[in-house]
Parts: sequence; C-alpha cells; structure tokens
Amino acid sequence: MALKVKFKPILFFFILHFVFGLTLEKNALAISEENYLPVYKKTVLPYYHSQGKFWFFKGEKNIFLWHAKFFRPEAKNAIIILPGRTEPLIKYAEWVYDLRDSGYSIYLMNHRGQGRSGRIIKDRKKGYVEDFNYYVEDLNSFIKKVVKKEKNYQNIFLIAHSMGGAIAVLFAQKYPQAVDAIALSAPMLHIDTGGLPEFIAQTITAAFIYIGKGDSYVPGGSAKIEIVPFEQNDVTTSFARHQMNMIYKRNKQLALAAVTNQWLKESVEGTWRALKNAKKLTIPTLCLQAQQDRIIERWRQEKICSLAQNCTLLQVTGSRHEILMEKDEIRDPIKKKILNFFKQHSNP
Repeated sequence: MALKVKFKPILFFFILHFVFGLTLEKNALAISEENYLPVYKKTVLPYYHSQGKFWFFKGEKNIFLWHAKFFRPEAKNAIIILPGRTEPLIKYAEWVYDLRDSGYSIYLMNHRGQGRSGRIIKDRKKGYVEDFNYYVEDLNSFIKKVVKKEKNYQNIFLIAHSMGGAIAVLFAQKYPQAVDAIALSAPMLHIDTGGLPEFIAQTITAAFIYIGKGDSYVPGGSAKIEIVPFEQNDVTTSFARHQMNMIYKRNKQLALAAVTNQWLKESVEGTWRALKNAKKLTIPTLCLQAQQDRIIERWRQEKICSLAQNCTLLQVTGSRHEILMEKDEIRDPIKKKILNFFKQHSNP
C-alpha cells in the first residue's frame, strides 16, 4: 500500500498514490526463486486448489465473505492469514504450501470489498468500506463461524499483512482472549499523507463525504489498475514473486483500483484508535517492520509496540513492504521466526 497525499492550497485537493497494495524440522521452505513460475504452477497451485475448501460466510451487515481452509484433523492449533488491501487469497498459496507440514490447520479470509468477497457498492474496483470496525467484526465472525466451529483448537494464531495488520491490532485490542498470538507484517498503522497532517486529510475526505462523494475515488485516484514493472515496484525485491503477483493483478475479477474518500477517512481514524488503545494490546505480538518500506510510515508501528504490554518489534533488513513475498533469503528466515514465535506462545 502506498498512500501519499499532497495538499495544494490553490486547488484545495490532495493527491493519493496507492500501491498496496497472503515442528520446524518438518516444515518445507519456499520453492526456489530459480525457475519459480513453472514450479509454482506445477506444485503450489495444484496443492492449493486440491487441498483447500473454499466458500462464503456471512459477515457484518450480511456481506458474504470468501474464505479458504486447509483443515488437518490431527492439528491441535490453527493459523489464520489475513491479507492486505487488494490482495486475493490465492496470492498466499505459496505460504499455504510451505506450511503444509507445520502441524497447523490453515485458514484465510478475504476482507469485504475485495478478492472474491462481496462488494458494498456497485463499482467492484473501488476500495470502499463504510466503517473500519466492520473489518474487525468480520474477523471475529470468521473465528466463531468457521475456525472454532470446525474444531476446538488449543491455540489460534494470526499472520496479518499491512491492512490486515491494522485489522489484527484493532481486533486484538477489542477481543484480547480470542487468539493466542499475532505476527504482523508491515502493519498499516499509519497512512503516509505526503507531508499533509493526517487530521487535515481526514477533514478533507470528511468534506467530500458530506457532499455525497464518499464512494468517489479520492482526488488523484482512478479506476486504473496499476501494473508496475519490477524495476519500479516498491513492495518486493523478489523478481519471481513480483511476477507471480502480476498474474492476479491482471485478473479483472480480483483486481482492485484506488480507494474512495470513505475508505480513507475510516482507515485514518482506525489507525488513530489503534494508537489510542495501544496499551490494550496485551496478546503476544511480533511486529515485523520492513527496513525499506516505502509504502507505510513506520513510526506508529514503533510507538504502538512500545506501549503494548507484550510486543516485540523486529526490523527486517533489506525488506520492502511485502515481507511475506520477499526473496528467499529474507522470506524463509522470517517464516521460521514466525513459527518459533507461535511455538513459544502455544499452550501445552
């Protein structure tokens, strides 16, 4: 996710740029980046489609939300993967494949308004949400209606990227007993407004909403789906995984364009709540911070983690925003750190 807003007093508008954007010895590492796409298509995707069960559940305001589950009857614990903005579940197929022998059941859900989940407004390409808390309640419903309904797991863990990370923090603050630990990948806890104070950007979007333009693209946003060449991308240093992501960027059913005024206002206010309630984050938390993140401002990640009761901040050297989609030498050690973290916080 790239969110940079520049205020121009003469024109009274701001420009939004958005790119945003899924025991260890037995756990397989990522497929090699060498000859990646052929192997990905021959091994990862067949596993994902054959082993997963995919369907909808009903979230807040009766919106149908797409989810996937990879249930293992012998598993005592479960991992939920929350994607970032614009990301379809299938983008995390490689993570599902890597975790196949880790001893966990794996669950994924698409947020409302993206992927194969239901839309709130007619234009399915617009990034829109009425209330950021609906994302939080959707996750709560997912755990109750899908994950816990299937099995009474000893432990439930979250891996959450970017916007999914912001949702996970707000969820953990509101429901501190619902999960046992969370791993945040470059969480969207601050939106870069390009030098414009957040409260001014929020006030401007509120004004657009007041005149009935809540479902309009933010000024500077459009319906164009950006296909960014690898050399110009801000999210990963892995050419192979960048190419994989482009497959889904070109899928008209899955692709998402810029955000709306309503989404921006709700998201800014959501990050404010996360900071205000930082001390309520009591669940063991591993916050992975991308050293070369050009998408998300990092200072609020540090602030919230310092105020939380049990948060470990780990800066990932050399990583851009999509830590979970980075090159092998970054991604594989991070996967081990996440699983070790969950193991440390597992109930016997």
